[in-house]
Amino acid sequence: MKNNIIIVTAIAELGRSRWIANSRLGSHPCCPRKATHAEVAVMGKIPRQCREHVTIRVYRVRKDGSLGMARPCEHCQLYLFREGVRSKNIYWTDRNGIWQRGLNF
Repeated sequence: MKNNIIIVTAIAELGRSRWIANSRLGSHPCCPRKATHAEVAVMGKIPRQCREHVTIRVYRVRKDGSLGMARPCEHCQLYLFREGVRSKNIYWTDRNGIWQRGLNF
């Protein structure tokens, strides 16, 4: 399944402001030396005073162009909550490419 993945992207929006980040190699809160997850990467671009009001959208695009599972992992969920992002403001695609809203950890 991993060979079918092109990219995982996170978009954060607040009013007319928009920040975009992709998964990339680097450090991850729980796994040094592994890829930085897109939702963590995008949070680094957002001013701290805006984080509790931001909307985060995370999606995965496969090689065939379809959307795949992009639910934030447990560590990223905790990170987002610690940074003040509200669960109702987090959107992600499920394994069928359907947008889901919120996280219940």
